[in-house]
Formats: sequence, C-alpha cells, structure tokens
Amino acid sequence: MEISKSLKNAVVREYCIRNFYSFFKYFWRQVEACEYEDNWHIKAVCDELQQRFEAYLNKEKDKLLTRDLIFNLPPSSSKSLIVSVFFPAWVWLIKPETKFITYSYSYKVAEELSGKSLRLLMSEEYQDISNFKLTSTAVSNIKNNKNGQRFVTSTGGSVTGIHADIIIGDDPNSPQSINSEAARLEAKRFVREILPSRKTSISRSYSITVQQRMHNEDVTSCLLEIGNPKVISVSAINDDGESFFPSRFPLESLTNKKIELGSLSFMAQYMQVTQDEQGGIIKKDWLVEELTENKSQFYFLDSAYGGKNADDNAICGVYKSGHNLILQSLELNNYEFPELIKWIKTSIPARSKLYIEGKASGKSIIQTLKLETDLNIIEIKPTVSKMERKHSCSPFFEAGRIIINKNIKHKQTLIEQLIFDSTKKDDALDVVMHAIEQLLIKRVGNYDIR
Repeated sequence: MEISKSLKNAVVREYCIRNFYSFFKYFWRQVEACEYEDNWHIKAVCDELQQRFEAYLNKEKDKLLTRDLIFNLPPSSSKSLIVSVFFPAWVWLIKPETKFITYSYSYKVAEELSGKSLRLLMSEEYQDISNFKLTSTAVSNIKNNKNGQRFVTSTGGSVTGIHADIIIGDDPNSPQSINSEAARLEAKRFVREILPSRKTSISRSYSITVQQRMHNEDVTSCLLEIGNPKVISVSAINDDGESFFPSRFPLESLTNKKIELGSLSFMAQYMQVTQDEQGGIIKKDWLVEELTENKSQFYFLDSAYGGKNADDNAICGVYKSGHNLILQSLELNNYEFPELIKWIKTSIPARSKLYIEGKASGKSIIQTLKLETDLNIIEIKPTVSKMERKHSCSPFFEAGRIIINKNIKHKQTLIEQLIFDSTKKDDALDVVMHAIEQLLIKRVGNYDIR
C-alpha cells in the first residue's frame, strides 16, 4: 500500500522535530552538494544545541541548563553549518515565531550563512513539513508569517531596534585583524555592551558563539571573563594522539598544517589552546640555543609506559657548564617496559647518574635498572604541582642559564611545552624541570637553595 504524501510529511516532520541531529543529516543534501561524512563531534554539537533549546522552550530555571553556549572547534569541521545554517531552520519547525540575530566578523560571511539557511527553508521538502510561510526572503532579514525573524549583521554592526530570542555569533573575530588590539576591543565591546541589550528576555534569551580559537583575547576569552557559559571545546588531536575526525583530517595532514601555520596559530585554531605570542610562564625570547659539546653528565627519565593515554617516555641528557645547564639531548619514545629497559642499557653510558621520578611506572624501572645495570639510579619525587615547578624554574630561563643544544632532537616539541602552559602533553617539560630542580635548585623544607 502506497503511503500518502501527507502521512509521509507528518512522519518526516515528527522524525526531524524529535532530534536535531536527525534533522541535520536528513536535510544535508538540501544545502551541501558533497556526500555527508558523519563524526562523533557532529552529534555532540547537535545534542548540546537541542538540549539548550528545549530548556528555553520549557522555561527552565536551573542556571546550569540555561547558560549561553560556546563551541570551539577546528576549521572546516561543519560547525557553521550545524549552528548557523541548520539550527535556526530546525528551531522554526518547532517554534516559528523565534527571533534570531546572527552575525560574523564579516557581513558578507554572515549573509552567506543566512543564504544557505534560506536555501533550506525554501526547499520543497522542508516546506512540506513546516507550518509557516516566508514573508521576506532577503538574506539579511528573513521573516515568516508567525513573526519569526533572522536578522543579519556583523561584529560591531548596527542592531538598533532589533531584538532576538537567540543570538548566534559565528567566528566573531576576523582572522585578518586578530592581532589588532583595536579590532579585538571592538569585538569585545560588541558582545559585552551591545548584544546583551538586544535580547527579548533578560532571563530566557541566550547566545551561541561558535569559533575556532585565534588569540588569548578573542571573543571566547571575553565571554568567559564576563559570564559562566557552557564551553564545548574540540581539539583536532586528542589525548591519545589521534585525529578527532580521521576521514577529513588525517593525522599527517594535521602535522603538515602545524608546520604551515606555526605552533602558535595551530595550537589556537586546531587545539583550542591560546597564549600570548611570547609564551606563558616561560617566554619564547628567554630560550637560548647554541651549538654545544656532545657530552652529558646527567640523565633524567620520565616514564610513561602503560597504555595509549600516557605521554611518551622522555629521557633528557644534560651537563653543567659553570652556572649554566646545557640541555644536550632529548629522546621521546613510546616503548613498553622491556623495550624501554633495553634502550636505556644501550643508550646511556655505564655508571652515569640517572634520575627517575618514582611514580607508579618508575618504581619498576628503578628496581630493574638497579639489579641489571651499573647505572647510578637516583629516585626523585616532586612535591608540588607542575605549574608551581614551572614558576620555580622560570627564573633560570629568564637569566639565560638554560642552554638548548641547537641540534637537539624534538626541539619543536620541547619549545612548545616550555612556552605553552596548557599543552596536551608535558613529557619533555617534565624532564627539563627535573634537571633544573636537581642540579640548579636544592629544596630544603620550604626553602629553595640555589
């Protein structure tokens, strides 16, 4: 028996209304010509948007459920399609009288996003399941006969006389002017002083901001300073060293992108970690690189075997030259216990001093090396947090007393971990701090003797 068109439309409407993620996939080809590629983060973003809108519909009063939303995702991850194109169209299926203000750093970009959404709204398949008619199809100001509106502007643009239930900012900072303090201040003023007064309801209206991080003073940073938004942040490379979206972002491509952009921009845009260009606790211009002698007096090991969530094993070889500490060699590997022991036996000279942090995995290494080698094993146990240790070590970098071998392996990784305070891994940083603490700082009680 053939299903009538009206019954089919009713079924499709119910299917789409119940779940925004289903709506997004169902109508994908109405907006995009390419094949749809699914990934876990798409559902995660869709679910967050649906949960927040349902809280709005239900007049939820729980502050944790009624916060503004911030989505920080890598470029080309479909974030704009989800938030700026499909979400307003889905909302109008349920509550067509909803009013939107949508903006971007560029009016042209904001109009293009609105135009894609309009294409969806005007599609026959969408109109078959909607219960409103469009009364204005201008991409800058889409309206329907239920008093719903989508008004388009740009960061710093005019919103005089316009009010919205939901305000969507899509890349509110310009990539071209992100390093301009004046441009950043203008964006901050817009989101902090102008947009809050454009909400139809102080208690119920909310804002959604979606952007790739670009600077430690971007709009995301501003919103975090003035409120308590819910942040959904996705790094291009996860804690296991894997791509968040392998089919679209192969790990090799991300590695090449990092080289192309440089560490600072890559960390911000793809990893959602921003920092001042000169670094955090340790500044980039404090780092001294020289051609050094090929020797090491002391070795430091931070072990990490025991699962793919772990850091790499890090082994740093150093020597002292006067009052300076020379970082001569650095090895990073992911060897399991037998391979790591074998590497240590064949790579570290006999009777060398080897300092090992006595945490869980380090204990068995210490015991084995003491039994099977003539290395002088010294167990070390940090007693304070990594950030406290980094602060304590930073004066030695500032004074130019830490010299990095210009030809040291993994130099870029080492520099990143030194100057960035929020990296996913800190294995190289850890062994360097061990060396400074043991050879330049001696801790006695609550005092540092240097």
